[in-house]
Amino acid sequence: MSSHIIASFQPAKERLVSLLKEVNQLEIKFPDPNMTIEEKEDFYVIRKRVLEDKLRRIQLCVTTLESINDKWFTYTQQIVTMKRREEEEEKYKTVTEGDQGIFQLLHEGKEAIITLTMHKDEVDQNLKQLSKELTNKQTKEEAKFTPSSNINVNLPHLSLPTFDGDPRQWRQFWSKNYEVIRRLLNEKYGDHSIVTTLLYNELQSIKRNEREWIGTIENIERVLRQLEALGESLEHSNIEILIESKLPLWILNKIYKHKKKDMPWSILKLRNFLTSLVNVNEQIRNCQYSLTQLNIKSTTTKPEQKQRYNPGGTSALSTIKDNQNTSKTTTTKRRPCVFCNQDHWDSDCVNYTTLNARLSRLKVLKKCTICLRDSHKGQNCNVKKQCFYCKSSHNSALCNKRNSLSLNNTMSQRNEEHERIGPSKRKDCSTSLYNSTLTTRSKQTKETLLLCKEIKVFNPSQPQLQQNALALFDIGSQLSFISKKLSRQLKLTETETQIMRIAPFGMKEPKSCPTARIQLNVLTTESEIIPLQANIIDYLTNELQVVETSNEFQIQNLTNYWKKPDVLIGADYFFKFISLREIKELKSGHMLVQSKVGPMIVGSGDIKKLCKNELYPKEVVYSTNANINSELENFWKLETIGIQESPQDDDDDQALKHFKRTIIKQGKRYQVCWPWKDSKQKLSNNYGLCLGRLKNLINRLQHNSNLHSYHQILMDQLHSGIIEEVPPKDEVGVIHYLPHHEVLTPSKSTTKLRIVYDASAHHKGFKSLNEVLYRGPVMLPDLVGVILRFRMMKIVITADIEKAFLQLELQNEERNCTRFLWLDDIDKELTNENIKRYRFKRVPFGIISSPFLLAATLNYHLENHGSELAWEIRKNLYVDNVIISANGTEEALYKYERTKEIFGEASMNIREFLSNDEEFNERIAECDLSQTNQENFLGLKWNHERDIIRVTLKPWIGKSLTKRTILQFIASQYDPLGLLVPIMIKLKLFIQHLWKENIPWDQSLNKQDEQQWINLIKEWPTNIIELPRFIMETSQLTEFHIFTDASKVAYSAAIYVLNHGYQNTYSNSFLIYAKYRIAPIKGMSIPRLELLSVLIGVRTAQFVLKQLNLENNQVTLWTDSKCVLYLIQNYTKLLPRFIQNRIEEIRKSNFELNYIPSDQNPADIATKGVSPLKLQNCKQWWKGPRWLELKKSEWPKCKLRYSGNDEFAEAIALNLTKMTQTFKRNIIEFIDVCRFSSWTKLVRVTVWTFRFIKQTCKKKLVWLEPLSVKKKYMTIKLITI
Repeated sequence: MSSHIIASFQPAKERLVSLLKEVNQLEIKFPDPNMTIEEKEDFYVIRKRVLEDKLRRIQLCVTTLESINDKWFTYTQQIVTMKRREEEEEKYKTVTEGDQGIFQLLHEGKEAIITLTMHKDEVDQNLKQLSKELTNKQTKEEAKFTPSSNINVNLPHLSLPTFDGDPRQWRQFWSKNYEVIRRLLNEKYGDHSIVTTLLYNELQSIKRNEREWIGTIENIERVLRQLEALGESLEHSNIEILIESKLPLWILNKIYKHKKKDMPWSILKLRNFLTSLVNVNEQIRNCQYSLTQLNIKSTTTKPEQKQRYNPGGTSALSTIKDNQNTSKTTTTKRRPCVFCNQDHWDSDCVNYTTLNARLSRLKVLKKCTICLRDSHKGQNCNVKKQCFYCKSSHNSALCNKRNSLSLNNTMSQRNEEHERIGPSKRKDCSTSLYNSTLTTRSKQTKETLLLCKEIKVFNPSQPQLQQNALALFDIGSQLSFISKKLSRQLKLTETETQIMRIAPFGMKEPKSCPTARIQLNVLTTESEIIPLQANIIDYLTNELQVVETSNEFQIQNLTNYWKKPDVLIGADYFFKFISLREIKELKSGHMLVQSKVGPMIVGSGDIKKLCKNELYPKEVVYSTNANINSELENFWKLETIGIQESPQDDDDDQALKHFKRTIIKQGKRYQVCWPWKDSKQKLSNNYGLCLGRLKNLINRLQHNSNLHSYHQILMDQLHSGIIEEVPPKDEVGVIHYLPHHEVLTPSKSTTKLRIVYDASAHHKGFKSLNEVLYRGPVMLPDLVGVILRFRMMKIVITADIEKAFLQLELQNEERNCTRFLWLDDIDKELTNENIKRYRFKRVPFGIISSPFLLAATLNYHLENHGSELAWEIRKNLYVDNVIISANGTEEALYKYERTKEIFGEASMNIREFLSNDEEFNERIAECDLSQTNQENFLGLKWNHERDIIRVTLKPWIGKSLTKRTILQFIASQYDPLGLLVPIMIKLKLFIQHLWKENIPWDQSLNKQDEQQWINLIKEWPTNIIELPRFIMETSQLTEFHIFTDASKVAYSAAIYVLNHGYQNTYSNSFLIYAKYRIAPIKGMSIPRLELLSVLIGVRTAQFVLKQLNLENNQVTLWTDSKCVLYLIQNYTKLLPRFIQNRIEEIRKSNFELNYIPSDQNPADIATKGVSPLKLQNCKQWWKGPRWLELKKSEWPKCKLRYSGNDEFAEAIALNLTKMTQTFKRNIIEFIDVCRFSSWTKLVRVTVWTFRFIKQTCKKKLVWLEPLSVKKKYMTIKLITI
């Protein structure tokens, strides 16, 4: 922070130094005595303009420096840690003190302002004197030619009082009663006690105003001055309380802080503090005004601005403003510009800016080029002019150097200053020491609470059915509502469902929703029962922040939490619960409202002052449903079949180049640098944010008894050299603090508690660490490929790298951006003295670049090693998980030892070895052996003793049925190999149905959809089947068979491996991989979907062969679509582009294509879907068709071959290229189809019949126009519609 402030000091300082030099070099000359009055006036006008320009610019620089100085001083005082504050104060003294410091420069600037102001006042006096002389001269000249005339002036008539002889009027005429009247008036209006009472009443009647707080302070000071003049003593606590009640909360906050530092406190100190506060505000206002007016030149004398606050000039007794007319300052109106006749100086004319333009204008106006007057030309002018800018003998407005250089430079310089300084809008508000910002939003301590309260409700007819529910009291709602969930829990009797039109805020049109009426009873704190008539609604609102208050209200014991309300009490019952008379303001700024259900806290205020504890810290997440929607479309979107371009390719290249350029090896450990983006200057410090998150973390760890475990992990990392204390005065590189939190995984055998660092947290207006770093390319092997190879290894060895991320070391200049805070002593409370600053020496987990740095370093290390084992490890290394294959125990042991050596060369420990070879497990070191029998490898449940894989489903936990919860449940099912496609396809179709219905994400499903979902998960076993892990021999007697199919709703492909024993002694088949796609929502014809199913079958098979590094194995593709097989084998016809491109891709595969009946096709099971229980015993899905393991002679014989002249080709093409449509057309039945036994003959007869109709019909039939003998597909279309 201070670095930015120091950087802002330098430009302002340099400008002020430059201006002071110009002022010192400024020559103050006197006019030549021989000059005329007009020439002298021009001389002083130019001098005044120069002085005003210098004065304005110096004032601007001084004000800017003072503002920056105040900002730095305020920032220094707000630093929490004493060490950090002392460092900042030392920097502050270095910059501000000394001969070259800011204070000395400000002093010189103010001295220059005084000097320039004195010269300017002198010039003003001379101009006034010249103006008088010029006026007298003009009057004398006019008097010579103007005849004298009498000037009549109407003076007010003053009449003397007269005495008419009446004795009763004598005393009045003689003013004898003057003293009596004075005494009576003094008794009536001059009573000291009356004036004092009125002033106290006026002080009490001053209203608190958050926005016009300066006016409030002025009125307070005015009244207090008058009371002082009357001799009143103001040092009373009542007056202090009265004054404080008129002030905004943020001012009171400053007063209380200042009061602690300046004891004993008094009313005088309070007034002085308020006076200084107003003065500072006036300085800021003046600075803002001068900045915005930098490019605007003053042309006319403006009326004097009202002085907002001047304690020294406030009359002590007078409370009435003088209404007399004040005389305006007499100023001589400046002569307009000679060039454009506008109100500015000749030399500053913006309409004629160049020398040629001004000379041409003078020529047109026939004016002198020296004195700019009429009646003579330049060569005849007797006036001696000296240019103010270049000192030559010409008019200053016609200076060539000034017009070409000085004027433009000055204007551009001013524009530059205006752009840099002027337009910035400052927020005049007090800020807290730090804003505790969460990952997704800036969480400020000042928060607004709504009227919420936990109330007890029960069923009127069944009082035993009671429930505590959160109620929201909303006077903005005409009716009261309850949630459907609460209604069901209480079993309330509902009326018939009706449609209600609800008009929410921000929407013009009301929204229709079904609702029913119920009756509900509320029990108050005094055991009173209040009946409610409410409407049932599915969803009331999101979670609200609630402050828990008991009936015996104590502010010290308050806690706050987040919860969704189940009851909304509207204006129909609002005032039966709440009385607005019983309202009390709390010190936090919130209001305490009493009600029949207990006290409630409402309004805006400082939540930290109000609550010491937060039961459920809530991160408000702005849910971007648009992103979810776009991802959900991928379930049935056609484009996801192909390869999509990555928009981050350029960024990935940058990150990879930076990595290769900066990686080094120190000893046995690699050191890396972060791949920074250019925007790292926008990275926030995050100290205050981390302090707030640390407080919540400690409370949470103390609650779940994990504080000591958390601390022990950090201390172990400190002793292991993973982290280190931040060295004093180490400001190298980027300074950034990371918040951290715990992640509990009790099921893990090694690390049950992990510490994760949140690099996405940031203050509002700044970027997070993740946002200023490149993510880097994904350098992991394909997960499915690793799992496929895992199932092809006879002896498999699994292992993982111990704390892989923490084995990479950060270079010294890259460590300060990974700072974090922790307690010095965990048995003490969190205070500034009990905080220690640490930073990482290694790469921490949780930063966006960490996975890339780990993968890139491991690849770099394994590539440079060069051995075959290193190449195998690199191919089968997924993050920190490794699999190695072996053909025997000795080979496995050899690879185990070599693997330990390879990773040891990079100071990495590879451990948790486990194999399906029991002898291997017994012979390796016990410290390296995994201690679990049920190993999860990359999410698969693998039993190494039996060498089987369990296929499982996650259970449905009874949640509220919404589109969001259902999608979360579907996404939680882990099935990378597609073995559960027949089950998942039904769930995906249900989501597509909800998508079509356009149901909101968090709205409860209707009864029909709810019942449909219950039927889907009614039979939902968690264990589906056990499959052998090892399924393929590494021999050439292995075949792959792909089965494809499509239905109206989906298309899929399943791949089976067929192993043949030696000399075909046996055969066995296994499902190894399956893929599917939901059909697009807009619909597509069955033949086209069949074609797409064959296409994904080909692509899937090519993917499997590539991952298994197989080339010469036989691959057979089976489909039950003769139409698609026919088209693939038809090389004579050019088909529509969509079909032709896909058929060409299928042909390039050179797979053998065969036809299979639908009832024998296992892919048919995937497109239709089955329940989990049926899938358990479905051998056709797990093993393929029953004939697959038999001899080839028993396989289906149907193979289609294209003859080259079949008449169905174009009909099939047409059917493929058109969407399924419904036509309303009259059926023409003039041909008896039953007479024909051949389809070809029927088509031929129908064509000739249509030709006859076309030739004999006089009226043209549009639908028969394109008919010809060659276009038989027209006939086919008419027949099949």
